[in-house]
Amino acid sequence: MKTTSNKDFTYAMTLLKFLSWPVGTWPFQVYDTFSLTRTIFSISLLLLMIIIVQVELYLDRTNAENNLDALLLINCGILAVGKVMSFRVRSTGLVFNFTSAVNDYNESNDEENRMIMRRHAYMGSDSVFFGIVFHLCGQVEVLKREYSKLFNKNEKITEHFILLIKRHIYLLNLSKMLNETISSILIIQLFSSCVLICTTGFQFILALSIGNIVLTIKILIIMCVLLIQLFAYSYVGEYLKTQTESVGNSVYFCTWYDMPKNVSKDIIFIIMKAQRPVLLRAGKIFVVNMETYISILKTSMSYLSVLRVMVNS
Repeated sequence: MKTTSNKDFTYAMTLLKFLSWPVGTWPFQVYDTFSLTRTIFSISLLLLMIIIVQVELYLDRTNAENNLDALLLINCGILAVGKVMSFRVRSTGLVFNFTSAVNDYNESNDEENRMIMRRHAYMGSDSVFFGIVFHLCGQVEVLKREYSKLFNKNEKITEHFILLIKRHIYLLNLSKMLNETISSILIIQLFSSCVLICTTGFQFILALSIGNIVLTIKILIIMCVLLIQLFAYSYVGEYLKTQTESVGNSVYFCTWYDMPKNVSKDIIFIIMKAQRPVLLRAGKIFVVNMETYISILKTSMSYLSVLRVMVNS
């Protein structure tokens, strides 16, 4: 990593660089003609794959197993094109977040804070989006820790309190920029997941009815992968919401009653702000959290029940 010599940052971000640099979406790259060429080339290959698969699906629609494979490839291709384009066109949010991550790793001298960042890096080092969101959650956890030990600052408590408030606002702005970058992708992700769960579930019912064990096992594996993928996005959204919401609790449980009056009064505003946590939104409409995950499962199961009745009748 040329951006920093910090080993923790290298551990957290090296894999992300290998995943994003070839397609021209690595936030620390030079946004020149070469990076644009990589992006255009990767998008062209993905679009070519989608067109070829669609043509094959149109010419031969008699094989259910091949149709399922084609549908999955088309869905993955559309999502990949959307993510590459979004991360390239709306790169500002990612650049600011990754730059902030570099500063966080370089400026952290507290071993406990470094352990928090390493733990969150381990939770998300397999995806650019997951990696930076978990890092942001780790910084919120560090902020909560700083709030909880605020009373140890003695005579510099007011100055340190102001710094923590500025840090809180800074993290909220980072989360807002990250939301703007990924919002359009999440709506496609949720819609395609719902459709694919219903489609594969229907094919699962058909495969069971004709006794095709191989196809049944294959569809079951695909459904598990789809559910795990949807759960991952929902968990990230729920975790981000929980972390930002719990900032108010960490402030409340510190010894605010021993602090100067000007500090204790400002704590009220921090608690009020924490009552409106950061929500990961899909298309700025739907909130992505565990409640959404359960709702999609219920909707998909309802459609499957109707389809099962149609098959049996």
